[in-house]
Amino acid sequence: MSRRVLGIVFLGLSASGSTVWCGIPEPDVVLYGQVFLNRLLQGAGSDLTVLARADGVANPIAQYRMGESQNVGDRFVLRLRIESLADGSLQSGSAALLGQTAHVLLKFGSGPEQPAADFALTERGRIQYVDLGARQRGDWSGDANVTLLDWAAFVECLRGPVPTSGQCVAAFDFNGNSTVDLADVGAFQGALSGV
Repeated sequence: MSRRVLGIVFLGLSASGSTVWCGIPEPDVVLYGQVFLNRLLQGAGSDLTVLARADGVANPIAQYRMGESQNVGDRFVLRLRIESLADGSLQSGSAALLGQTAHVLLKFGSGPEQPAADFALTERGRIQYVDLGARQRGDWSGDANVTLLDWAAFVECLRGPVPTSGQCVAAFDFNGNSTVDLADVGAFQGALSGV
């Protein structure tokens, strides 16, 4: 029944000779995960704000104060607004464009912003898990060493589907291309500290 109604509305619009435009917002990029300081989880009770800035954009393109949403618990969620300038408009002061880099920063209380990670904004609608300040790159097990125990997880991530899952990328994407691939093998071997 709903298909018939939609068809009639569509035909009615087409028969009128008018062009109807509808603005559909472009999907954002979402980053989420946990924040660690000195290997301790910074949860909902910490005085911490996670924010993202893009080059050439005056204001943060996203920010989240830990504990802001009870549904998120001890995690952060950054929804990075992505704009398109196809209509000839100028970039707003609180959104990024595809091709820009999102710089994720941590701000404790009223202290200065501290760099935590950079993400290339290469596609819309991307949702990525990342822990900030948690571990040395390659340390899947979280024991502060990159060992053969981490190699097994690296191989599984290397074998996994493309695009690679967020946890794999957070641990093993050494070259920052948002995928765990053969280009990361040499860097993993360089980080390897022993058995």
